Amino acid sequence: MKNLILFTLLCSTIIVACNNRPVKKAGKIDVQLLVYTDPQNDPYNMFMLPLASIYFDKNNLLEVIPNNENTIPSNESYALIRNDKFLDFTDINSIAKVVPSKPLKNKNIGVRFLNDSIPFYDKRENLSDTVMNGYKYKRARIVSDSVYTVFYIHQTDTLLPYSLSKQFDTDYHGVLNRVDTYEKFHDRFTSLRLTVNDTIPQKFYNALKQIKQ
Repeated sequence: MKNLILFTLLCSTIIVACNNRPVKKAGKIDVQLLVYTDPQNDPYNMFMLPLASIYFDKNNLLEVIPNNENTIPSNESYALIRNDKFLDFTDINSIAKVVPSKPLKNKNIGVRFLNDSIPFYDKRENLSDTVMNGYKYKRARIVSDSVYTVFYIHQTDTLLPYSLSKQFDTDYHGVLNRVDTYEKFHDRFTSLRLTVNDTIPQKFYNALKQIKQ
């Protein structure tokens, strides 16, 4: 399962403003992975993995990493991210002392921030637009011998400080927030989803305000 998560998140990246598109200043980003183990015969045989919640205020990103193994003593850990540096820690009350110092490319917990290209990106095919929950999405697919993947790009001018794919965000002028993948040989379907909320819970709002600039 860990290999599946790492494979699915291979193309995650930090994005910056481009083409004069504004970057959202504050809010919350949730990243979740839905796994369907027998999609053809039992669509209800599935489970959801919360991969991370990212609270952000200006140039500071506070990533809350759930511990899906439910180990003791803590069921979540944290990473403070600024520019191309990060630092992981376990006590939210110590955030004022946390100074990002590790290269972001070495981050191996939670979601990954990489600039890798999506495999077979140049072979993608555009699909018809669709509407979900009142929002318009552009769609594209990439088909290989082993996987069939559909990408959903929300049409918006506002960029986020975290992205599933800078390539899609730039080329389709939106935000990629859903990637559905069917693994042909394993008969397994996964849906990687990114959701955004303007509200930051008081606990994490207070933590962000304690961060040293």
